[in-house]
Amino acid sequence: MYADSFGYRFRGSDGVLYHDIMSYDPGHTIPYFSNHHVRYKGVPTGRSGYANAAATINATAPIVENYRRNTQPYGAATRISVSTGDATVMLDEPVTLTANVTCVAGAAYTPDTGSVVFLDGDTILGVEQICDTGTAIWSGTLADSDIHHIRAMFQSEGWLGDSTSAVLTMNPPRMTVRETARAGTAVGNVPRAADVSDAGMIFSITDGNQDGVFAINARTGGISVADPSRLDYETKRQFCLTVQATDPEGDFDYCMRVRVNVKDIAESPTDLRLSRTTVAENRAAGAVVGKLLATDPDASERFTFALVAGEDSTDNCKFQVIGDTLRTRAPFDFEKRGSYAIRLRVTDKDGLTYEKEFTIAVQDVAEALGSRRTV
Repeated sequence: MYADSFGYRFRGSDGVLYHDIMSYDPGHTIPYFSNHHVRYKGVPTGRSGYANAAATINATAPIVENYRRNTQPYGAATRISVSTGDATVMLDEPVTLTANVTCVAGAAYTPDTGSVVFLDGDTILGVEQICDTGTAIWSGTLADSDIHHIRAMFQSEGWLGDSTSAVLTMNPPRMTVRETARAGTAVGNVPRAADVSDAGMIFSITDGNQDGVFAINARTGGISVADPSRLDYETKRQFCLTVQATDPEGDFDYCMRVRVNVKDIAESPTDLRLSRTTVAENRAAGAVVGKLLATDPDASERFTFALVAGEDSTDNCKFQVIGDTLRTRAPFDFEKRGSYAIRLRVTDKDGLTYEKEFTIAVQDVAEALGSRRTV
């Protein structure tokens, strides 16, 4: 190929005969190609114009690479695309993946040998031969997952070429139901599978409804609320149901996943408590009776408390609410009166309220002889 494309033998300064890796015996092999610019044991490992294999390698490397990129149907010379067709929400239904392989120049690749490896994430789905139009097709069922990361990789005669990826989303239909929905409330209808006759189909919920929250109409596929006591946004925000449809003969036709989102509805407080309902007599005005506490189904609530008019509120004027504490407005005298009736209200951040009556008892305190009593 080149005049200097030869190996070389030489005798080193130590008197030993050596040869480079492109020469034949005799001689001890050195880990170099012949090159008169490189010295070993004080002697050049090649001869100018006669033995310089290193120059040959450097000159031919870009030629080989250019040939590989522009004429070879593998490696960087190919481009591959993959399509997933129409997304489907059906489970256990075949999906068709198509990969198209082309050369950099854009011409269709028509190999004698070549195939495409189809993957779902890191899982190999299959290896399919490329036809004479540069296309490979894989058909099968995918694992039960909402999102699939499909990849296709070209290979030929041991070479792995360009790879590509596409995201296939198995979009399950999503329905919404209020957490305050009553029994029998309609949630939604199950979508129909394409190219499948629904005449006489029988629908059933096969998974995700262990608590019996929902019911399905076997003939229409309509989903409704069966047990509203289980609908609580703060406890469970989404249900994932698997619905199966069978034909009149009982053969399996298709199934799908349906997600039902529970909608959060502002709910009123359900209880109001006072940490203590007694106060010692003779305590000065502003004495703390107890801390106010509230219960609300909604999470992260903020409460405000107040004394309000209504049933059993005759003694509200004797007390005051500061923040979340109930305090007295004046000292009490057990000997004159032993209890007082008040009515309190709690309001949450949504403006919803709850009211409750309390009886505050005055505790008798032993007093020194001749001490003055509070009126």
